[in-house]
Amino acid sequence: MSTETNKKYLTKSLFNVGHECPRKLFYQVHKDLYQNNKLENPFLSALAEGGFQVGALAKIYHPEGIDLSDFSTKDSVVQTDELLKQDNVTIFEPTFVYENLLVRIDILRKVGSHIELFEVKAKSFDSRKDQFFYKRNNLCIMSDWGKYLYDVAFQVYVCKKSLPGFTVIPFLTLVNKNTFSTVEALNQKFLIKNDYGRTRILVVSGTNQSTVGDKVLTNIDVSREVGLIIENKVDLMKKTNEWDRLPFESKISQLTQGLLNDQKLTPRLDGKCKKCEFRCNPAPPLKSGFNECWSEKMSVNNVNEQFVFDIWNFRSESFIKFGRFLAKELREDDFDLNSVGDNGLTQHQRQWLQASKIKEKENSKYIDISGLFKEIAIWKYPLHFIDFETSRVAIPFTIGRRPYEQIAFQFSHHIVNKDGTIEHVDEYINAESGVFPNFDFVRSLKKALELDSGTIFRFHNHENTVLCEIIKQLEFSSETDKDSLIDWIKKLLIRKMNGKVSEQW
Repeated sequence: MSTETNKKYLTKSLFNVGHECPRKLFYQVHKDLYQNNKLENPFLSALAEGGFQVGALAKIYHPEGIDLSDFSTKDSVVQTDELLKQDNVTIFEPTFVYENLLVRIDILRKVGSHIELFEVKAKSFDSRKDQFFYKRNNLCIMSDWGKYLYDVAFQVYVCKKSLPGFTVIPFLTLVNKNTFSTVEALNQKFLIKNDYGRTRILVVSGTNQSTVGDKVLTNIDVSREVGLIIENKVDLMKKTNEWDRLPFESKISQLTQGLLNDQKLTPRLDGKCKKCEFRCNPAPPLKSGFNECWSEKMSVNNVNEQFVFDIWNFRSESFIKFGRFLAKELREDDFDLNSVGDNGLTQHQRQWLQASKIKEKENSKYIDISGLFKEIAIWKYPLHFIDFETSRVAIPFTIGRRPYEQIAFQFSHHIVNKDGTIEHVDEYINAESGVFPNFDFVRSLKKALELDSGTIFRFHNHENTVLCEIIKQLEFSSETDKDSLIDWIKKLLIRKMNGKVSEQW
């Protein structure tokens, strides 16, 4: 293997972007020309930080590993070649090059001519229910897993091409939701640091296999899945265009040629464009890749309009297939408006209402007046408004907790009195390190809300979900007051769910 100065390489990250949509490859390469919303998304940044922590923990499980993460690409290739001369070796972030393809692998273990490749992800895995393929079609990849499996397939493809004669067994290293932390403050052994704009993980001194407790990560052998992808024997759940139907190697070839020739490949132009990171209204000189793609399909004047995939919960693919791209092109007979809802508008009625307002360029809010007054009639003062702040982390903060377990650490409580006055009456926040707050959280919430029979409003369905999860946590706890807390939560949920609470547990 060798790298050449100024040579263009289709890397793992570029392949992943191009696999989503071939046109994105050009926009990703030309970051100085196109605005990318992912680069400014704080939620995605937080997820990435959790991924760095999981990556650092995965390395702890391989104490024999030799780390090449701080090496330049060129030096990493040289070091990888040298290390692979050993019969047995484990390497962190080795680099492999084949023609114009380049990958840096998270963890690689070599035993003779046998190689194990580990791709570390912060995604959770529950062996009791998670699966990579649909049961009704065991060659059809679940949409949640597609991008991860194709990522690994690309790495295996390059690795095998670079090392002919070696067997390569790929694994996904994932967060095991069926485990729990057996040590205190496991999360805090991997501190997130910002090093001149680059996120790094500072592993606390003394952290090793013996101090991190039982494993909370699991290695899933994906040899079958990756083999089927490379051999073009798998299916994607939604094949909306020709790109999805291309063989695996053909996709790699087209993306490589597009990169080398600085070419704008054909965009996918389907419902997935709704969430495109290049859909934006950037300030000059930056441009919108989304607008550029769709302006090739229709009038430039229409690219800032709302599309059929902007209609709430709407199946837009069939409309796009037949050339109806914009929401204003929808007609009343495209919706089933004769169905009757139990409470307010049906889904189709709501969709048509949205589409018709777009057609008429009408921005007023729709209010179901009769339904609203019917609801108000059952309210009891004072009205209570609660809002929760919660967190889920891949690596638990406290002993005995599971990865991605719900943590409720703050709530605010406001009331509206019958005379219209508003009061901020209660709040709770846990700021003590190493304490699992959920049970004290519920005790404080119960104390705040049980003083009267006023109607309780939550900020979103999130609050209901959190309380349902805390019930499960209480059921498996040794809290002496757990029964009374569970009973109180259920009464709260019954009040908010109109008695339909049995489905929650």
